[in-house]
Amino acid sequence: MNRPIFSKQFLAQYLKDFRLATQTDIFRKKDIIDTWIKMLESHRLDRSKEEETKSRFILEIFGDVLGFNYKNPSNWLIREELKTSVDATKPDAALGRFKINETGIENDVHVVIEIKDSKTSVDKPQNRAAFKISPVDQAFLYASKVGGNCKWVVVSNFTEIRFYHQSSQGEYQSYQLDDLRHDDVLREFLFLFHKDRLTNTVKSATDKLYELREKKMESVQSEKHIIDQMYEAIYKFEGLDFVDPNFLCNVYPFNTSEDYVWHYNKGRLLALNPDITDFLKEITTSGEGVLISEELTRIIEKKKIVEARQKIEYIFEKLHQFRVEKICAPLDIKALRQKEFKSLGYSLRHFEYISEDELVIVPTGFGPELRCECINCSFRKLDFDKYITKLKQDEQSQTAETLDLAYGHYLISTDNFKKSYFLYKNVDINTKGREDKKIQYFLSKINQLYLLNLVSIGIEGPQEKEILRDIKSIDLDRSIHDELEIYVDVDVRKYLIEIKENKLFRQTQDYIIEELDKLEKSNGASYDIQEIHRKYLILHAHIHSNKIIYDAFSDYQKLSGKVFKAIVLAYSAKKPLISYIPEFYFIEAMLYITTVDLNSILQPLGELNLSDDTKTNLVEKAKNLLTSYAREGHWGLSVKEPLVPTQLENFWFQSRFLQIFSNLFTILCKTELSVVLVETLSKPIFTFLKVEDFLGWDNLKTLGKFIQKYGHIFKPQQLHDLLGHAIGGTKYGYHKYDELIKSLCLAYRENYTDQPITDRSLVPKALANSMNPQGESDPRRFIYLCPIIEEQSRHKLLQEMDVYLKRYFDQFVFFAMLRLEIVSLHDDKYLEMYIDSAAKIVGTGFIGIIDGVAEYNNVTMINFIEQIYKNNIKLNKEQLKKFTNQAPFELWALNALEFDYEIFETDWLIAVNRDYILEELVVIPAIQQALEQRLSRDFNATLAQIYFKYFVRQ
Repeated sequence: MNRPIFSKQFLAQYLKDFRLATQTDIFRKKDIIDTWIKMLESHRLDRSKEEETKSRFILEIFGDVLGFNYKNPSNWLIREELKTSVDATKPDAALGRFKINETGIENDVHVVIEIKDSKTSVDKPQNRAAFKISPVDQAFLYASKVGGNCKWVVVSNFTEIRFYHQSSQGEYQSYQLDDLRHDDVLREFLFLFHKDRLTNTVKSATDKLYELREKKMESVQSEKHIIDQMYEAIYKFEGLDFVDPNFLCNVYPFNTSEDYVWHYNKGRLLALNPDITDFLKEITTSGEGVLISEELTRIIEKKKIVEARQKIEYIFEKLHQFRVEKICAPLDIKALRQKEFKSLGYSLRHFEYISEDELVIVPTGFGPELRCECINCSFRKLDFDKYITKLKQDEQSQTAETLDLAYGHYLISTDNFKKSYFLYKNVDINTKGREDKKIQYFLSKINQLYLLNLVSIGIEGPQEKEILRDIKSIDLDRSIHDELEIYVDVDVRKYLIEIKENKLFRQTQDYIIEELDKLEKSNGASYDIQEIHRKYLILHAHIHSNKIIYDAFSDYQKLSGKVFKAIVLAYSAKKPLISYIPEFYFIEAMLYITTVDLNSILQPLGELNLSDDTKTNLVEKAKNLLTSYAREGHWGLSVKEPLVPTQLENFWFQSRFLQIFSNLFTILCKTELSVVLVETLSKPIFTFLKVEDFLGWDNLKTLGKFIQKYGHIFKPQQLHDLLGHAIGGTKYGYHKYDELIKSLCLAYRENYTDQPITDRSLVPKALANSMNPQGESDPRRFIYLCPIIEEQSRHKLLQEMDVYLKRYFDQFVFFAMLRLEIVSLHDDKYLEMYIDSAAKIVGTGFIGIIDGVAEYNNVTMINFIEQIYKNNIKLNKEQLKKFTNQAPFELWALNALEFDYEIFETDWLIAVNRDYILEELVVIPAIQQALEQRLSRDFNATLAQIYFKYFVRQ
C-alpha cells in the first residue's frame, strides 16, 4: 500500500473551505471525467494502445480539468513530447510555462508526465531492449533532465494517476480514475493539482503544503483538553489586538457545528460545547483574579496541561479585549436540542432563544483595571509633545514594534505620511515568507494601500511618485493567495479577507444608518442606543486596536458623526434614553467631526450635563493640547516647544490639530465648569495665544467664545495683554483676530467694567494697523473697545468710526454700535447717516411671502424699518422725501398712516410681525378691514393670529 504525500488528516484543515461549486466550469470538468470513466468501464481503454489515447487524455485531464491552458498560440502551459535538454529523450508531456521568443520556444518545466496504457503496471520494469526500468523510474529520469524548476512527476496508466514530488519515489498521491466521480476525491484532486495551485512564479500553494507536511502533525483538536483548544483558537490570531466576537463565536471550539451561528449578543458570547460548559462551571472571575476550582486543578494535573493558569488567564484577557463581557454555555445542551427539535421557529443558531437560567455565565474581566498606555490612548490624551518625544525614543531604542511606530507616525502624519510608508515597507520586506509573521505582513500591506490617497495629496516630487508607484503595484488578493493561503490557519485567513473587504465597517455602517433613521422618525423613542454603542465600540476597537489606518477617510468620519448624532438624540429625547453623554464620544467628536457639523448637532441643546470626571478630563486634555505647543519661559515670556510646531508643518497634522482645538473648546463652551477647574486653563491659554502663528479666525472665534463665557478666570492685565497682542497682529484686509478681539472686549466689559483700560497706545496702534494704502483707517473691528477704554481713547476711536461711516456706511457694524450703546438713533447725526445709507437702495427689497416666510432681495430696508420702529423714530417729511425709489411695501412700512390702502396687501403684515411694529399699526382702521376681508375669503393661520392678537379689542 502506498504512503501518500499528504494524509487525509493533514489536508482536512485546508479542504473544509474549498468548494467545488466555486470552481470554473465544474460541471464540464465532471462530464469529461465521466466520459473517461465510461471508456474505462467499457474496456475501451484496455483495447486501445497508448499512442491512440494519451494525447487526448493529457489535454482533457490536465488541460481541461486541471486548467493547464494549451490553446494560447504564444503562451501555453502544456507541451507534448518535449525533448529534454540533456539527451533529447522525451516525456509524454510537460506542464509549466512555454512561450515563443526570438530564438524559438522558451521552456520553464514544472511537471513531467509519463503515460502508459491501461494494461501496464507503472511499478514493474518494462520489457524493452533499451532499458528495463519501471514507468516511474523512467519519469523520474526525465525530471532530472528538464531543468531545476521541475518539482513534480506524474505517472499514469489511464486507470490511475499518480503525483510524485521529484525528491522521492517512496510516496505519492494516487487517484483512481473511477474515484474522481466522487466529490470528496475530485475536491482533493483539484485542490492539490489544479494549475492555480501547482504553478506559481515563486512558490506554488502545493509546494508550500509539501514543506508544511514535513512538520510534526499535532494531535487533532478533539483529543486536546478544552483549555488548550480555547487557547489555540484565540492564540492563532496573535498579531491582531482585536477580533470581531461575531466572527470568533463561529470558530472551533466555540462553535462545534458547521453552521454559521449568531452567538454574540449584548456583549455575551455563547458556546454550545459541553466541554466549555464543564470548564466554565469550575471558573470564577473577580477583581482579585481568576479562581480555579479544586476539581479543575485535579484535572489539569492529571492531563498534564502545561501552564494551564497562564492559558486560562490569556483566554479571559483576550475575550475581554475582544469586547466579550461574558462567556456563556448551556447547562443542558441535550435539553435545548430537544426543545429545538420540537419547537417551530426555535433555533439554537441564535442566542436570543436561550434564557439566562439555562446557561452558566462567567464574566471575562478579572483583576484590577489597568490604565492603557497604547499608542491610541496616548494620542487621545492630546499631549502631543510627550507623544512625539516617546515616539522618537521608542524608535531610537528599538523598544516598540515597527508596526506600532508606523501607526504612531500616521496619527501625526509625519513627513506627510511618508515616514509611515517607509516603516510599513520595512515590515513588508522583513516579514515576507515568515510563517510566524503572516498577520504582520498582511497589516503592512493593507496599510500601505490605505496610505495611497494620503501620500498622493500634497507635494508630488520624485520620491512621492516612486512611493505611489510602489503602492499601486501591491496586489493584496495575490498576496493573500500566494503568501497566506497555506501558511495561515483557515480561520485567520478568512478573517484577514474580511478585513481586506472592510466587512465589519460596512455592516456597522448599514446598521447605524438604519437605526438612526428609526430614531429620527420616532423623535428618540424607537431604537436600541446600547446596541449602537456596542457595535460602534467593536468597530472602533477593530480599526484602532489593530492599527488599521482607516480613520482618516471620510466614510469613517461620517459614520462617527452619525453615531455622535444618535447619542445626542438619545440624550435630548423627550424621554431621555441616557442621562449623560459618555466622554468617549466627545473625544470621537473632537477627532472626526468637523466643527461646523459639531455645532449643528449641539446647537439645539442647552447646557450639556457632563459627569465631573468628564469635565475634569476634557479640561486636562485642553491643557495638554495648549502646553504641548507653548510653555512659560523666563520672565513670564511664552516659548514654543520644539517638537509640535515642527510637526505642524505637515498639512494633515495641522488640520487635525485645528479641528481638535476648535471642537474641544466648542464642547467646553456647552457645559458649566467650576471656577477651580477652569482656572487651570487661564495661563495655558494666555501663554499659547502669545506665540501661536497658525490658528485661523474660526479657531480663534471658538476660543474667544470660551474666553467670553469664562472671562472671570483671567486677570484684567491678562485680557489687556491679549488684546494688545491681537491688535498688534492685525493689518488691513487681515481678519484673523477680529472675533477674538470682540470676545476679549466683551469678556472685559462683563467682568471689569469698573477698571477701564488706561493704555492710550492701544487705539493709535489699532488704527495704524487698519489703514489702507491711501491712509484711511478701517476701525470697525475695534468698536468693542469703546466700552472698556478710558474716555480720551474712546473719543478718538469714535471720531475715526464717524469718518468711516460717512465714507462707507456699514449697517451691521452700526447695529453693533447701537447694541453696545455707544451711539443712538436719537442722535440726529447718526440717524441722518443711517437714512442717507438706506435711501440709496433702489428697487424692490421685499419679494413676497413664500411658504409662509418673508423673502427679500436684500435686507437693508427691512432692517431700517425695524430699527426706526424699535427706537420709536418718527420720520419727518424731509426725511421721507429721500425714499423716492422704494417699492409699495417699503413705502407703506415707512409711513403707514398716510399710505394709499387701495394697494395694500395683507401679506405685508407677516413681514413686519413684530410686537413693536404691529402695536403701532393697530390704530389704522384700513388695516383691520383688509384683514377681515382677507380672512373671510382666504384663511391664513399667521394672519389670523395677528388679527386676534392685535386688532380684536378685548
